[in-house]
Amino acid sequence: MVAQQHAGTEESAAPAVARQRPDPREVRSPGTSEVGRNVSVRGVLDLQRAAGNRAATVVVQRVLIAGVNVWVDGGYVHWSMNGNRYHFNFSTATPHVTLDGERIHYFFTRDGLEFKDARPEKSEQGGAHKKHTKKKFSELPDTVRDYVVTNFDAMLALL
Repeated sequence: MVAQQHAGTEESAAPAVARQRPDPREVRSPGTSEVGRNVSVRGVLDLQRAAGNRAATVVVQRVLIAGVNVWVDGGYVHWSMNGNRYHFNFSTATPHVTLDGERIHYFFTRDGLEFKDARPEKSEQGGAHKKHTKKKFSELPDTVRDYVVTNFDAMLALL
């Protein structure tokens, strides 16, 4: 920096420097010397700022299928019926419908257009305290089961 003296005062002759954004590849999370490792929430915000991004707003699109709102969230197809919310789960060995909130799972297999009751694999069963949450597809409330059977393909088309 170059300084000039005028009657006992110092004045900076350096131009104002605009604040530069850090290179997102160089932003380090607190407490680590490795780039991109152990990133905290603060680290993610720093990365977004460095990249010039703002936090994205997630918009969940709901589709009306046979009079029922159906949507995809977190990779699962969700729907609401009779005051309850359900979703399909295909990430386990045995596919099932989950009643959200109560976390009751209704296991099934599908052969062509036919749905059959299934039992969860041993790894999916959990302890004795979980037995009441593992049910057969035929134990779903009639209206929900009929809706799933009739609209299964249309609902999965959203994935």
